[in-house]
Amino acid sequence: MIIGTEGERRVNSQEFYSVFKTEENYQVKHDGLTIGAIPLSPQICANENIFLSAKIWKIKYVDFQLKKIEVVPAADGKRPTFFGSGQTVNGKIREKMFEIVVGKEEFDFLDNSCRIQLKRMRQVFSSFIDAPMDTERPLIRHGKNWRLYTFSGTRVNRTIHFIAISLGFKNTLDEQSSCIEFEPMGSNFYFIWNALVLADVEMHVSTVLETRPKLLDFSKWGMHLPKKYKVKLAKEVYFDVNQTKLFLNSTRPTFSIG
Repeated sequence: MIIGTEGERRVNSQEFYSVFKTEENYQVKHDGLTIGAIPLSPQICANENIFLSAKIWKIKYVDFQLKKIEVVPAADGKRPTFFGSGQTVNGKIREKMFEIVVGKEEFDFLDNSCRIQLKRMRQVFSSFIDAPMDTERPLIRHGKNWRLYTFSGTRVNRTIHFIAISLGFKNTLDEQSSCIEFEPMGSNFYFIWNALVLADVEMHVSTVLETRPKLLDFSKWGMHLPKKYKVKLAKEVYFDVNQTKLFLNSTRPTFSIG
């Protein structure tokens, strides 16, 4: 097989035949001083906060060519982003979590600390005890921001998060709590929600890949695919277009005072 000069350059690299992708670390700098190094993940982008060296920093910009992240001390009280990739959680697990936190069932196998934590979570979601879990999700005002607890799978949360960014709505995804926190766009969150419902999900996924090619880092060779196959790969593995459409069209955020 003749693969050409560029192909030879790629296959002759020691990285090409290894099974796993070598993790790339980016240097985090402030005023020319190196604070540390972190792996790049989709959550790492301008205006997000990260926790490093016992301080919270705000990202000014990410230089992909130099593999450098420039930061300044954060002073906005915004929760820092978790920059690990984590595990993909199935939507059924999140639905069960929702059922537990809005339910009243007691579990005798829990120790005292777990019972206390469950009680605290149930207090947060106390106004949703009688809410229909198949059609409603908690929306809680937090300061000036809105916190939407989707209780959906990881791939659906990612899709909503990046579609919202593509639409110009600043938000932070906390995948561990299945919460997407939106910065205010006026006083009515439902303006944002309606825009998400009406969005062309597939088109925005394609747009996101053009502006954030590093999303394909989950695939060792994904970056070398033609554009249409990059989009197909992302839709099948990283995002979930069909389930996101179903969620947006069958669910409504229900406001509660947090």
